[in-house]
Amino acid sequence: MANDRRGFLEATAKLCGFTITGAVTIPALGPLIHPLLADSVEFDAEETALGPLERFPIGVPVKVPITANRRDGWTTTRGVPIGAVYVIRGDNEAYRVLSTTCPHLGCAVAASNKGFNCPCHGATFTLDGQRRGDDNPSPRNMDPMEHTVRDGVLYCRFVAYRPGEEKRLPVRSTG
Repeated sequence: MANDRRGFLEATAKLCGFTITGAVTIPALGPLIHPLLADSVEFDAEETALGPLERFPIGVPVKVPITANRRDGWTTTRGVPIGAVYVIRGDNEAYRVLSTTCPHLGCAVAASNKGFNCPCHGATFTLDGQRRGDDNPSPRNMDPMEHTVRDGVLYCRFVAYRPGEEKRLPVRSTG
């Protein structure tokens, strides 16, 4: 009977020791393990500088890549491409900033002085990003980006939208 009591006390002491060790260790390991378990890809860029205003000639689309910093676990990679935009400067210092992604199926749209066309399925757009023709496969106009001018530099807030939808539904926003 004394051995049963001694065994019980020994098992209880071990259980208490493991419980206290776990209660201290698990919260301490949380910050180390969290990046491995979390949704690990995150982009951070509120606004992207597209360039000085003189970079954009009147009426000619200029393609500008959009990059952001990518955080993945414990690593930050700077300047990861996340998309691109076309900048079109109007006659009166007005600017249009349009996504280079076709709203039909997400292909890259090509530019010319007369507008834009999608080489994948034949969608065409004006220089303002408006759909051309009734048989255009694109469900909406090209996606405009919010933009501002500060100190002679054009900035935009890039948002990727889902292709194939009539409404603009964001896939991800960098801001």
